[in-house]
Amino acid sequence: RIKELIDERVDAQLPGVTVAQLHMLEIRVPTRFEEAVREKVIRNVERVALTFRRNSTLERQKIREIDAVAARRVAEINSNTTKRATILRAEAAARAQLDFANNRANILRTVAARLG
Repeated sequence: RIKELIDERVDAQLPGVTVAQLHMLEIRVPTRFEEAVREKVIRNVERVALTFRRNSTLERQKIREIDAVAARRVAEINSNTTKRATILRAEAAARAQLDFANNRANILRTVAARLG
């Protein structure tokens, strides 16, 4: 598109002249345009950074929620394990007392039978 514009201007001012190559050594951009572009780039970078921060915050919140669920589950498992261990200890103690009582009763029966 730039070449077309240049060809049109050259032909209007110098009919019959053709520009074969054009080397641009310097381009001057109006200050207001440059500032507008800079501001737009800065706004886009800030928007991307804000989106990243928001997504990061959401991900951290999800992690905290998952961690809380896991901590509650671990506490529940520990509680159930402690309850089960207490029950097993009580059952074992009761069996031991019952076995002791049965053994004592058997010994006493044996002694009573021998003594007549």
